[in-house]
Amino acid sequence: MRSVSCAGRRQLLLAGLEVQFIAARRILGDGDDGRFTVFALGTLNTLLSLRSRTAAVALHTLWTDLALNMQEDKEAVFDCVDTVKMCLRVFTPMIAAMKACTCNMYRAAQRGFLNVTDLADYLTKKGLPFRAAYKIAGQLVAYCIEHTAVLEELPLALLQQYSERFGEDVYAAIALTNCVTGRTSLGGTCVASVEAQIASVRDFLAGQTETAKQAKNG
Repeated sequence: MRSVSCAGRRQLLLAGLEVQFIAARRILGDGDDGRFTVFALGTLNTLLSLRSRTAAVALHTLWTDLALNMQEDKEAVFDCVDTVKMCLRVFTPMIAAMKACTCNMYRAAQRGFLNVTDLADYLTKKGLPFRAAYKIAGQLVAYCIEHTAVLEELPLALLQQYSERFGEDVYAAIALTNCVTGRTSLGGTCVASVEAQIASVRDFLAGQTETAKQAKNG
């Protein structure tokens, strides 16, 4: 690799110093002493690197990145936390007072084609390679979207136009209730799994509350 002359190195590092002052104009407007420290250290590293070599250049680069990036992302994170806290204050009473229209929820779930994977799995269990089953499932979803239909209500004759492996048992396999109750693994959608997840969250929140009480009293 071709070496850089001393004058060229100084020119590059002075350009880095200019970046530090640009960073200062961007991040010091809020009077944050911590951010000023970051800027000051970065500037010091730049000046020192005029009289030294690679290590100082590397340190200068780190502090420049710190000033420009590692500080500025925190504001967005804190904004997200504040937003979540505000949403929780709204959602808690809303959920406590809401009435679920299960029939509307069921129809919305049907239109979301949540059972399309179960349809592909059905064909796979019938001996069709999954890549072919996946393609057929996608074609049937496209048909449903075009004709404003749902998978469970497609006639068997139509399904068999896409694959002769379809039988009457397909409707039980893709019924939304069966799809939900059939997912029994950890974190699944069956009733027992959901209840276990709720219990786990409640235990966690109880532990957090107890820890907060102890910290407040201790």
